[in-house]
Amino acid sequence: MDTDLLHKLIIYQKRYFEIIYDFFVRFSGKEPEHFNDFDSVVYHLKEMYEKNKNNMFYVSYLNKVRLDFFENLTKLYTHESAQAFKSAQSLDVFKINLGGSSRFLKTQLNAVRKSLLLTDMVLIPDPILPWLEKERVEEKFSNIRMIEAVFFILNLRDLLNNNFDIPPFFIFPSWEKILEEQNSYTQENISNLFVDFFNLHIDKSFESKEDLINYAFKNNDEFLKKVESKRLFIAPNGLDATTLRNSIDEYKIYSRKNRTEDWCKQYLQNDIGIVLNGIHERLVPQFHLLENSNEMGSNPYLCIHEQAYYYRLISQMSWLDRKQNIFDSQTQTMLSTLCSEHLNYLANFNDDEIKMLRKADEHILFKNEMRTFISSISNVRIEDIDYVSREFSQFFDVKIKQHIKELDALKNKYRSKNIQTLMLAGGTLAVNFMPLLGPLISVIGAGSVGLKYFGDKVDEKHDFQKARSSYVGVIALAKQRGQ
Repeated sequence: MDTDLLHKLIIYQKRYFEIIYDFFVRFSGKEPEHFNDFDSVVYHLKEMYEKNKNNMFYVSYLNKVRLDFFENLTKLYTHESAQAFKSAQSLDVFKINLGGSSRFLKTQLNAVRKSLLLTDMVLIPDPILPWLEKERVEEKFSNIRMIEAVFFILNLRDLLNNNFDIPPFFIFPSWEKILEEQNSYTQENISNLFVDFFNLHIDKSFESKEDLINYAFKNNDEFLKKVESKRLFIAPNGLDATTLRNSIDEYKIYSRKNRTEDWCKQYLQNDIGIVLNGIHERLVPQFHLLENSNEMGSNPYLCIHEQAYYYRLISQMSWLDRKQNIFDSQTQTMLSTLCSEHLNYLANFNDDEIKMLRKADEHILFKNEMRTFISSISNVRIEDIDYVSREFSQFFDVKIKQHIKELDALKNKYRSKNIQTLMLAGGTLAVNFMPLLGPLISVIGAGSVGLKYFGDKVDEKHDFQKARSSYVGVIALAKQRGQ
């Protein structure tokens, strides 16, 4: 491992967090820890705006804060991002690549927290950069969306305040918007992915994107029936939609809520346009995910069910075989299982517990245990993620119950030891007044009885700490918090 490159990665990420933290505090007037969730951030910002909207100094100040933020990040990206990216490429560790969209919200944050139990490093495409790369005229709330990304990314900040040999995650600039607009390789391959996707799933042989679009508009009913029969169009948050009509209606609702009026007028005119554009919007982030994963030697990690659905559709294509990196199918099963609702409680770890697990390399033990479990399941059912996650959850329920029994056994063991020691100190009376005599014995500790009591207490604390700091112990606490 090139220690100089690793050092550059660490310095880059430290500076990145300094910049976004400074921006959030200056823009909102409060530290991110002050807010319980992003809704409270929005409420505070609206309140401040209403109070000061006629104050030109305040408006000018916010604009200055925003411009300084853009300038500082741009400078960091320009001078240091290439070396940081190269460093992440060179790390020979178990890496996964978060993707499926350019957003980083609570779901993505929880997915990262869960995966820290399993991986050496989570690679996160910078969710702030897309707001700087180009003017997002289609977004209705672009400023709020950018601040939202800053807020949720800052939830990871405390995990970098420890001297890990390798950072548990790396937020890297992927330059997706610029590549889509200016890079011919990216443009050509996104177009090829789009065409090949339909060639496979509706059994056609289109030569180009134009051929596909012409066919769709000329054969309206036939095209939509094939799309519906293969379930190729899924709206945001619409995996449960039972018909294509439902999915299209869900897409319209989502778009009118999140996109500008001009965009909606242009792209919501007819069903064919909605379906083609909606599927294209799904495939573009998948392309970037596969490219990033391939370049950085990491497995794709999708935590949104709709995005994972499209990944499975793409995985059936020969297009994926052209990628130089062959992704580990068992790892994909592990990551999909981790994102299951059956294991939502794994997001309940606090930062101190994550630090403790990783410093003791407990995440390696958990990874190995998960691999062993998945290997033991019949290959007939391995693609049934709901089945695998349910079985794995039940498997851990058993381990948690065993852990609780072990804690009870420790309690009984040391209770017996303490009683025996106190009996030596004061006979039967000591048993009746053990809570009072415990502190007294520690004071009398000059004698052998006091020393034994003190030594037992040290051993007791160590054994309980060891049990509770194991990955099973921490998982047990996380599940308890979710109940």
